[in-house]
Amino acid sequence: MRLWDTTPWQARCELSGHSGWITSLSFSPDGGTLASSCYDGAIRSWDVQAGQQLGALHSRSDRIYALACSPKGAILADGGMDNSIWIWDVQHGRALQVIRGFSFAVTALAFSPDGAVLVSGCHDGTLRLWDVPTGQCLRVLRVPGPYAGMDITGATGSLRHSGWRCGRWGRWKASRHK
Repeated sequence: MRLWDTTPWQARCELSGHSGWITSLSFSPDGGTLASSCYDGAIRSWDVQAGQQLGALHSRSDRIYALACSPKGAILADGGMDNSIWIWDVQHGRALQVIRGFSFAVTALAFSPDGAVLVSGCHDGTLRLWDVPTGQCLRVLRVPGPYAGMDITGATGSLRHSGWRCGRWGRWKASRHK
């Protein structure tokens, strides 16, 4: 994996440590730390300026497909092939909770702007909105086909640009209220 300086488009450094394909990346809100996940089931954190590994988390033996860093940078969520979401305390490197019950792999994650809601996309064609403190499912939305990616934008927490593999786009309000 390489870090690039985007102004002259030159590689700054190479980050090594994973033993398989990199599957997801997520920057901390301040841009100083990068989290990466891999088919080896590990999540590694990197100091972007120094180009060095800060630590590693091992949440599962299966592949991790999605990472999301909370807006304040204190929580990291990962989702993967074992049909679960792990919620991590970044500072202490410990799992806060594991959300289970999916029928297929979790392939996309995004936090609302206030960090209170986590949205997951799954290969079963669902988007699920989760209350982060409790792990309770707030809402299930159905999409036509396996879900591939999402973005939550705006101060109100609108799930504005969401896309799935069938090539369609949708908009939903990502809030705690139904």
